[in-house]
Amino acid sequence: TSQLKAEGWSDHQIAHAVDEGQLVRVARSMFRWSGDLDDRDAHVVRVHALVRRLRCEVVVSHASAAVLHGLSVAEDNPAEVSLTVAPPARVRRRAGYHLRVAKLAEDDVEVLDGVHVTSLARTAADLARTAPFAWAVVAADQALARGVRREELDALAEAHPRMAGTPALRSVAAFADGASGSVAESISRVTIRRAGLPAPELQREVIGPEGWVGTTDFAWEDYGVIGEMDGEAKYRDRLERLRQAPEKVFAAERVRDDLIRRAGWWPCHWGWKLAWDVVGLGAKLREEFDHAASFRKRSA
Repeated sequence: TSQLKAEGWSDHQIAHAVDEGQLVRVARSMFRWSGDLDDRDAHVVRVHALVRRLRCEVVVSHASAAVLHGLSVAEDNPAEVSLTVAPPARVRRRAGYHLRVAKLAEDDVEVLDGVHVTSLARTAADLARTAPFAWAVVAADQALARGVRREELDALAEAHPRMAGTPALRSVAAFADGASGSVAESISRVTIRRAGLPAPELQREVIGPEGWVGTTDFAWEDYGVIGEMDGEAKYRDRLERLRQAPEKVFAAERVRDDLIRRAGWWPCHWGWKLAWDVVGLGAKLREEFDHAASFRKRSA
């Protein structure tokens, strides 16, 4: 606001510019010019604005820290900026931010883009304590894939055994798998477990009579089933990467499925919507297990 006032803006002009979408309010008395920022970048701007405005030593944490670290969260621009401050401060919630109080060890904090942020391991642990289980698993899978060790998550649970959400943290740490290849695959794994189905092997290499077929998302060797999570982003990536028409991409998928069957496996596919559907995905996979059994009998 002070910069705009120095340029001669009145309060009325500022308010009108916000109403017209020329300015975007990111915090009290702080704005950015409207533009092409995606949701994640918009949240980063809000984080930096709040950290500058608050007159205490805060650490960006939870979902906001996840955004800064590049972890996937349910909303790319969370409604609240999440911050943590050391005791004896008090927890408070204001318009636009949530200030938590917790002791943070030296290893729990690092500096990203000039602001103090909880470390990758601590961020994954905080999300495990507070976020829905499926999204907590997504973050933990990604953290493990980037080098965080499961023992680090276990140690954070042991260091704060009475902190709310610690049982959930232990469950997430035990279930997380850095081999998960995407958000949709992590969500699918949670749904598969909730459906009471056996845990799949991740990133199984399939070798057929002609040689290597490919790396698959899920495999159930006892059932002879290969599972592929085919989200929209996956096909869009193939279209852009291969610069092919949709019909050619789907034709290539059919050829790959034929090669998987020639290797003795039964392929099945599902999308983003079914990845969240415990009843639907459970029924589909049980049906595919039956199809695979029949396929093996015919092939024997």
